[in-house]
Amino acid sequence: MNSAGVHERVGADIKRLGVPPKRLEGSYTRYLDQGALNGARIGILRESIGNQSDPNCADFKIVDVAFAKNVAELKAAGATLVDPIVIPNLKKLLSTRKRNPIETEATRFDLRRHVHAEAGTGS
Repeated sequence: MNSAGVHERVGADIKRLGVPPKRLEGSYTRYLDQGALNGARIGILRESIGNQSDPNCADFKIVDVAFAKNVAELKAAGATLVDPIVIPNLKKLLSTRKRNPIETEATRFDLRRHVHAEAGTGS
């Protein structure tokens, strides 16, 4: 599911739960602790974990620029970066995982049941 789908579903869930729209007004940033990352140790994994990631692809380069910006923001916010962290045999470990590690027959069934329930088409 893409991120727009997730946000749409969350919006629908909020409506279904009856959260008053006024409660959602304003920015969540006013609740953030400005010093929360001071001294926090954050490991930066630079090695790609995508099985089919292509560092020469235009999309990869866009993500890489955004990633670098976010890493700089973490440092500016006071985090202590361990950059890079290295996971020995990462590619080998990743090659042994399923395409979607949380996908099982049960989750596929639950997803189908949920989609049919939402659409009102039965299971």
